[in-house]
This record gives sequence, structure tokens and C-alpha cells, in this order.
Amino acid sequence: MKKILLAGSTGFIGKHLIPYLTENGYELSILTRRKLEDTPNVKYFQWDVEKCLSPLKGWTKIENQFSHSKF
Repeated sequence: MKKILLAGSTGFIGKHLIPYLTENGYELSILTRRKLEDTPNVKYFQWDVEKCLSPLKGWTKIENQFSHSKF
């Protein structure tokens, strides 16, 4: 069985994509902001990308440190 990790899957597209994938033999791991009950071949994990990226808030520019290096 093939495995897929999905994020942002509770919206319009995800609600249609999940049944299609499970009907076609995929096992899904889904990242979602709210906790949902697992179903056959679908495991939900509560996860919020904004909380993971909160240390980066306030950054306006990320520079590539190697862009000006001479090799």
C-alpha cells in the first residue's frame, strides 16, 4: 500500500481528494489544525504550521548566505 502525507486536507479539495485516494489503495497521514477521528486507511495528526513558524515572525527577508561567496 502506498503512503501519502497531506497537509491542508480539510478544505474543498481535500474533502474530495481523501475519498479518491483511499478508494485507490492509498494510506493517508493527514496534518490538520483540529483533531479528527481516524478512519480506515486515514490517520489524522493535529498540527498547526503557524505555531511551528512562529519563531520566524517579524522576519522580512531571508538571504542566501552563499549568493555573494566566491568559490
